[in-house]
Amino acid sequence: MNAAQTAEKVRKGELKAEELTRNCLEFIKRKNPEINAFLEVFEESALAQARAVDCKEPEKRGKLAGVCVAIKDNILYKGHIASCALKYLRILLHHIMQLL
Repeated sequence: MNAAQTAEKVRKGELKAEELTRNCLEFIKRKNPEINAFLEVFEESALAQARAVDCKEPEKRGKLAGVCVAIKDNILYKGHIASCALKYLRILLHHIMQLL
């Protein structure tokens, strides 16, 4: 099932966004030690957002409702450090944030 099909099923109420998100998070926990694709996983906020989607009326759910996405580490995301996967940059930015 692709992203559009997944979102359509969530909009119709055939799938729950929280269930899909839990499945994605479980996959990440299982596979990430092997593939090292995720530096940071926002589990709590992902589940909260999924629950919020499930609480909305179906016609008020967005076009990509329930679709999990990964955010590359060079994209700014509120409350998180974009380090471009460079350990020294992550440390430097952390120290700079402490000074602000």
